[in-house]
Amino acid sequence: MARGQSKLDEALGTHVVLDSTNIPANIIVETDIGDNAIGNDQMANNAIDSAEIVTGAVDNAHLANSTIEAGKIDFFKSGTLTGTGTAQSTAHSLGRTPTLVLVLMQEGGVTGAVTEGVHDGTNCIVTVASGMDYKIVAL
Repeated sequence: MARGQSKLDEALGTHVVLDSTNIPANIIVETDIGDNAIGNDQMANNAIDSAEIVTGAVDNAHLANSTIEAGKIDFFKSGTLTGTGTAQSTAHSLGRTPTLVLVLMQEGGVTGAVTEGVHDGTNCIVTVASGMDYKIVAL
């Protein structure tokens, strides 16, 4: 290998576009990539998505402080709603079925005041006791 040439250059040649079809197995290992070698300005938008990240690849030990910010988390928070005692649909604008829905009662707790329905890509569906004020947070 010539001075300054990486294993990747040697295997693929220089100035290639990398994707899973042209990287031989185990050709790039952690020790081949220097700190800050790949910056945000060198990656296309949506270059890495969840389908390409293996389970366990990202954990707390590998995330820098402030890597994930609240502004980057897709969520919905309703205004104050009032229960009717029947199922109510509230549009959430997430564009997908929420993975977690919280119903936050705005008054003293009432046992049995909330029953969740089946949420979908458009609405959060809950039944809240008549006259009870609540908010919905969906993630």
